[in-house]
Amino acid sequence: RASCKRYVFGTDSKLCERFVSNPADQLKKADYYLDRVDECVRPGNQVKFMLWFTAQDKEFYNKNGMWHSLLEQIGLTADEIKVATLKRQNLQDDHKNVKMLRDLTEQVHKQIKDYHEQMSDTVNKLRSIFDARTNGTRA
Repeated sequence: RASCKRYVFGTDSKLCERFVSNPADQLKKADYYLDRVDECVRPGNQVKFMLWFTAQDKEFYNKNGMWHSLLEQIGLTADEIKVATLKRQNLQDDHKNVKMLRDLTEQVHKQIKDYHEQMSDTVNKLRSIFDARTNGTRA
């Protein structure tokens, strides 16, 4: 019984060590996977460029503007240029959706971090009670 008590409550407690170190490992894993999620929804440079283009005011898209010059350089027909110009709103809506997904990922990350900090605080308080108990004092 004494060896069990030392195992559970002692300063060299393997049970407490496992419990305390586990949240840190879990937080590292959460960081890793949430970073992968963010990479999946983060727009690439080409998309960022198109998003910048779509965010310009209407004058930017007039017949003599840079937009039409660029699309003509690419070799698009007048009809294709018209379709590309009309798709501006779709790109802007997609950008809002991507931003929402990235914001949600940040919120999940913060909640996981807060949970693990709270759990570590609780474990540390319990451990100080257990340590005090095994040392013959009261916490």
